[in-house]
Amino acid sequence: MKVLLFVCILTVMSAGEADTEVNNIDSVIEQRDDEENNYVVCTLADAAETSQISLEDISKSKYQERHNIRRRSTACQQEARYRTMDGRCNNARWPTWGSTNQPFRRFIDPAYDDGKFVPRLRGVDGHPLPSPRAVSVAVHPGTDSPSDDNTVMVMQWGQFLDHDLTGTPLHADTREQLNLLTAFVDASNVYGLSEDQISHLRNGPYMRTKGDNLLPESNHGGCQTDNSNEWCFEAGDDRVNVFPGLSVLHTVFVREHNRLVKELADVMPSTIPDDVLFEEARKIVSAIMQQITYREWLPIIVGPLAMRKYRLTPGYSFRYNFTQNPTIYNVFASAAFRYGHSTIPRFLTLGDRRVPIEQLFNRPSEVIRDLDTVLKALLKDRRQEVNRFINSGLTEHLFETSGDMGFDIVSLNIQRGRDHGLPSYNSFRKACRLPEVTSFHDSVFGKAGAALRSVYRSPDDIDVFTGAVAEEHVSDGAANCLKSDE
Repeated sequence: MKVLLFVCILTVMSAGEADTEVNNIDSVIEQRDDEENNYVVCTLADAAETSQISLEDISKSKYQERHNIRRRSTACQQEARYRTMDGRCNNARWPTWGSTNQPFRRFIDPAYDDGKFVPRLRGVDGHPLPSPRAVSVAVHPGTDSPSDDNTVMVMQWGQFLDHDLTGTPLHADTREQLNLLTAFVDASNVYGLSEDQISHLRNGPYMRTKGDNLLPESNHGGCQTDNSNEWCFEAGDDRVNVFPGLSVLHTVFVREHNRLVKELADVMPSTIPDDVLFEEARKIVSAIMQQITYREWLPIIVGPLAMRKYRLTPGYSFRYNFTQNPTIYNVFASAAFRYGHSTIPRFLTLGDRRVPIEQLFNRPSEVIRDLDTVLKALLKDRRQEVNRFINSGLTEHLFETSGDMGFDIVSLNIQRGRDHGLPSYNSFRKACRLPEVTSFHDSVFGKAGAALRSVYRSPDDIDVFTGAVAEEHVSDGAANCLKSDE
């Protein structure tokens, strides 16, 4: 039977494990008070990709005197009709589980080089690990491998969903990195994470209406000059402008929200407050995102066998389990969910133009010029297959601007994993009760063995991102898999 790393990392805990984890968090807090050297870490990998995520929503002071984020008091309204903006109180017993600014969970203990916070630097034999760039060049070259049956929209929904679930801020005041976002599929990427943020989006002085698009009048991160004006989209997630397809989905969901508010206003009493109309529409939009994710997108990614095995298909009972901690795993955010980078095509067809991917980063003017053309490209162009091959637009020209060199997304992924203390690929196989890979030429890697051997000294040194995307596909799914004899 094949078992997905993607699914394995989402394994639930028992009540006893949940209680243990909370106690461990408390002990870590006390440890931090005694060991000043444990406060870390702004990583190059995090800063490069999430440079549009501001810390202002977390605190204007230095992380609220270090650890108040973890210990913030929470008074839950037991009969509350709507979700909180920051994800608190989903669980009345453990109200901060899944909420913003919480440390990512650990699937297995971190592997820092000094046991505290220095990134993983050495292999099992004590020699330095290969540089992330060397791994990128050797194992992840650009090769065209378009999907036979899936379009770029599959990739784009994955990115849209990721920005609803994970976001590491520029600085973390602890060796356990924080998730800026909520762990729930709650459309927080559309609406934001705080009452102040949504108030700004709804009523702030920087917003104006142009058709159904909300556009700021002043420059914001990732904007571009277009006809002597500065334009960009503003949304609940500041990465809205990273890619035109992402801007399209944000626009579509903003329009859907506005449509729902109008229809609700037409059928509800005129005395209903605006805030109720807003929250009712927000609840429906969140449900739409959940339906698309579980009914349409996830089956494509993990395949029907995994959907049935883990009871993810409609029809199963989804009774609430208060012992299940939904907080995102560090390895999911930093490695497993980044498989989607391999699915991004080298070009996007916009009308009669075949535009290289590097010319589309942080360029929302394509959407402002013609949203429908970008949407048609997402629905028509083929995404790339999930594999170890990453197109050169991402490995040579990521976020490249005129006169500046671009980043390498694979190097960032690998470096982020090491910065975040992620153990090796084999460590995760063992944790998932799968046979450890003892040879570079193990069949699990297909034809990737020679490339892996050219940079790594031992299979036990392989970074989890690289090892996972080098694997073969799960049956009838897009994601790669970990093979098991079970």
